[in-house]
Amino acid sequence: MKVKHGSKVAIIGAGAVGSSIAFAMAIQQLCTELVLIDVNQDKAQGEALDISHGLPFLGQMDIYAGDYEDVKDCDLIIITAGIPRKPGETRLDLAKKNVGLAKKITTSIMEHYTTGNILVVSNPVDVLTYMIAKWSGLPRNRVLGSGTVLDSARFRILISQKLDIDVRNVHGYIIGEHGDSQLPAWSATNIAGLSTAAMPIPAMQTVSRLPRRHDFPAHRSSSSRGQLSMVLRFPFPPLPSLSSRARIRSVP
Repeated sequence: MKVKHGSKVAIIGAGAVGSSIAFAMAIQQLCTELVLIDVNQDKAQGEALDISHGLPFLGQMDIYAGDYEDVKDCDLIIITAGIPRKPGETRLDLAKKNVGLAKKITTSIMEHYTTGNILVVSNPVDVLTYMIAKWSGLPRNRVLGSGTVLDSARFRILISQKLDIDVRNVHGYIIGEHGDSQLPAWSATNIAGLSTAAMPIPAMQTVSRLPRRHDFPAHRSSSSRGQLSMVLRFPFPPLPSLSSRARIRSVP
């Protein structure tokens, strides 16, 4: 009987997102076996080789290009494959193209699936996560989407940059669907545990009273990054009186 050691991860799609995830997982040594799967097998092979050649400086991992049969016994299957959105296209337009592709990918996965979770990163991520969960027939807790994790990270770094505060002390979330309807949860935003609404700083009080998403002009940017930049376009006066608790530059 074959005994499994460590964890195994498969990434479907070796494009910019998939290869970046693979690189990050290798740097952090998050698994012992990592397989890249892409319709362009040469691309997957090249990315796997590039990352594996850095392993002498990182640690031992088994990184290789494979096929859908390699999703067997995976602890995590990450779906990043998809057709990118073109200028002028809406997320609905993107959904029409990527839903068909996602169904083919799901079918291929389930032909060899034995265990593990499926993490959907492809856009429109909320729509595809729902459909893949439906097509796979897996329990709800087995199919996850990246949702607004990236948007929340952008939200935190933008606040950090505006206030010159260590980003690890900034905590907040973008909620809703990953797209035009997302909005910042100001009531759950804090700096080093201090609520933005409770901070005795005019700028932060202004932040907590920002209008909600539907109050913004209709000509907002079509990209999530542009939307978040607009969320934080408000006047910030100098902050010499910024609380020392919020001024912490490092986190233990």
